[in-house]
Amino acid sequence: MTIVSLSEWMKWYRKIVEVMGYDVDKDMLATQVLANYLINNHAIYPERILRLMIGGRTVFIFGAGPTLKRGVKEIIKRGYHENSVLIAADGATTALVEEDVYPDVIVTDLDGDIHSIMESVKRGTIPVIHAHGDNINKLNAYVPRFLSLTKLLVGTTQVEPVLPVRNFGGFTDGDRAVFLAANFNARRIILIGMDFGDIVGKYSKTHFKTDVKASEDKAKKLKIAHELISWLACTKSIDIYTTSDVVPYGVKKVRFQDISRLIK
Repeated sequence: MTIVSLSEWMKWYRKIVEVMGYDVDKDMLATQVLANYLINNHAIYPERILRLMIGGRTVFIFGAGPTLKRGVKEIIKRGYHENSVLIAADGATTALVEEDVYPDVIVTDLDGDIHSIMESVKRGTIPVIHAHGDNINKLNAYVPRFLSLTKLLVGTTQVEPVLPVRNFGGFTDGDRAVFLAANFNARRIILIGMDFGDIVGKYSKTHFKTDVKASEDKAKKLKIAHELISWLACTKSIDIYTTSDVVPYGVKKVRFQDISRLIK
């Protein structure tokens, strides 16, 4: 049983399709492609591990916004990462790996730096790989490589799931990470580098050399992510904090120096 029911999520998904113009059939095809890889390679859905790892714990979720790098350095400088759960959203993984820190979980649709993500998985990170209509080629290219490194792999989708693929809710890598943490009963969630502004961080895409202005499509995605996190915080009473200046509804702003009281 997920914190967000499939019927609740599908209402959101239909709105997303309307806004973004996605092909539902391609999303369904991608889901089946991922499910086939997981079944044929005997992947293990690490539900118990995730529940023990996340349940009742403070979870930091790192997004690839422009404040990410500063946030990572602050968290490490203050030692907050040592007794907390770290979840990286796709390209944000690189900012952690650069500081020799490896997240517990990576939520990815395979847009980020695959080398950093693979290196983390080699060190025990659990990959949560998302299937959608635009990444079927990447699923074919990279999922077998992940499965050669670990059998503990979670597959996710934004349409009706085909087991063993799951649907916890969420749209972008960042807000899917929030939905994942909420599903496994995180005590509280602290967002780092999830900025929701009109600037996209350089860790978002491997070809970015610096922060860039959000494209029209990216701006739409960030708006949806903001709405989803607001909805989750408000309707499901999830305890969420952010260090960024753009604060979703129901989420609380927190300064780095005040995080210590949240992780005791």
